[in-house]
Amino acid sequence: MLIDLKYFTGEILVAQRSQTEVQEDLARLIAKYEPKVLTDLFGKAMYAEFSAGIVADPVEAKWANLKNGVTGEWMGLANNGKLSLIANYVYCKYLRKENTQNVGIGTVIPKGENAQKIAPIDTYVRAWNEMVDWICELHTYILDHASDYPDYQYLNRRDLCSSNS
Repeated sequence: MLIDLKYFTGEILVAQRSQTEVQEDLARLIAKYEPKVLTDLFGKAMYAEFSAGIVADPVEAKWANLKNGVTGEWMGLANNGKLSLIANYVYCKYLRKENTQNVGIGTVIPKGENAQKIAPIDTYVRAWNEMVDWICELHTYILDHASDYPDYQYLNRRDLCSSNS
């Protein structure tokens, strides 16, 4: 996996992430949704190439650039700043999952003592919109280096992120 628990801080903080149960839950969500979001972004062929490319020895620059970023062009899917569109995607899935729970009597909303539960819509929308902005940066980066990524599924979609094109 490209991201880990360290990405869930700051604006996408997951509470109690030091607890084993929360860590295991996040690890499952990362394992489930990281391949999904990357397949949706790249297409199946390019995702397969990328997955093989980042574990090759040596790693080709084009795959390292997608993974780690290029200063001034693209932040990367994983980086030292622990910011990633993948983490934002997983975080949104986590929020959706945690907002309700299924128990023996049906679906319930958890109620904490000395706390008032609110809908996480503001947090969700901010994280989702930031992810979309980063997807547009990725799209622009790939289009600017189109010869390196001939299997990119949106190669002919310059209008995908019209505000950045």
